[in-house]
Amino acid sequence: MMRASTRLSAPQIVEDDQQTRLEEVGTRLAQVAHEVRVPVSLILGSMQTLEQYTTASLAYIRATNERVPKDE
Repeated sequence: MMRASTRLSAPQIVEDDQQTRLEEVGTRLAQVAHEVRVPVSLILGSMQTLEQYTTASLAYIRATNERVPKDE
């Protein structure tokens, strides 16, 4: 029994190669985006926490300073 030929023409080979390369580029871009996004998210989260602690600390300092008699 003879099988039908599955040979691709030159334009089909080029098109398949380009499609494969585009898929690889897309995969790499997704990996790079992930590698950038994770540390940035961690930094932003830390900055928000630092802002909360700073705000609370300043409020405490202000409240404490108001109750302490000043030297004259």
